[in-house]
Amino acid sequence: MEFEMAYQARVAIDRIKFAIKHAEQFALPCDAMREAGLQLLDALERLEALDRRFQIRSRVASGHRNGRERSNRSGVAR
Repeated sequence: MEFEMAYQARVAIDRIKFAIKHAEQFALPCDAMREAGLQLLDALERLEALDRRFQIRSRVASGHRNGRERSNRSGVAR
């Protein structure tokens, strides 16, 4: 379930980046577009922070699994 959420977050990040790029490139500058851009940037930052936390937790969990596998192979139970 977590991996599916992480994947969906990456898809959303890519789509938000696309929307920001195109809004900056093609939209007429006005207060509403600036506000929309700020909202998109905020959403992007939140998703990227979530993605970083997931990556860190995945590395930590992977390290714990690898440590157990090594200790089990050496005959030491944890």
